[in-house]
Amino acid sequence: MSKLIPLQMRIQIILGVLTVAAAVVLLAPAAALADGAVVLGIPGDVAADGVSYGYPVNAPNRKEARDPPFGACRNNKVAPESARKLCTMVADFRNECVAIAMDPKNGTPGVGVAIAADRETAEDRAIGFCRATAGKSRQEFCKIDAVACDGTRN
Repeated sequence: MSKLIPLQMRIQIILGVLTVAAAVVLLAPAAALADGAVVLGIPGDVAADGVSYGYPVNAPNRKEARDPPFGACRNNKVAPESARKLCTMVADFRNECVAIAMDPKNGTPGVGVAIAADRETAEDRAIGFCRATAGKSRQEFCKIDAVACDGTRN
């Protein structure tokens, strides 16, 4: 039996997810310098519909950085179809690190994505974004789900 999420909480979740996506875009460098990319599938109700993502690093050029994450996001066997079909490019980057944090419990809204100059900063920011969307009772459960560094940051 599933519980309905109150409208106010759904709005907070959506705003949190949009904040995460905007932060990824704002923290990423100019697209012309891409060797890595982030594609996210984020539905309106993350707690109910999950999240999908893809992120290649060390691609030889911008096109090759952009194509693989779509396939990874759309074919993510762990993510539900509702999230996979929403996969959208949110950022590309060069010589930086990407980190994705999530609350590992199913049915929870916590998710955070960050791109930064180094692994530690990317992880710290992703955890912070996850905690911002997780709700007070789940903030402490956010964990890094994936991290990768591109180019000279490897």
